[in-house]
Amino acid sequence: MKLNARTRGLFLTILGLSLIIGTFAWVLLERILGFAGIPLNLEVGPVGFDIGIIAFSMQVNPGTFLGIAPGLLIFKGL
Repeated sequence: MKLNARTRGLFLTILGLSLIIGTFAWVLLERILGFAGIPLNLEVGPVGFDIGIIAFSMQVNPGTFLGIAPGLLIFKGL
């Protein structure tokens, strides 16, 4: 699918979901490795914004960026 004004919302939705899924997958990997006795913590953050009424923050880790590729492939495949 091509990115244009009509598909921008879908693109941002898919990209946002893939970032969140990548972040959670990395946290799961860190916990599994932690139970195995291999400490791994590459998180940065929290990264986000706070405008007084609404606040959003997210721990950023390598899984966050690794989630971008599948999101782009899913969008391109639609």
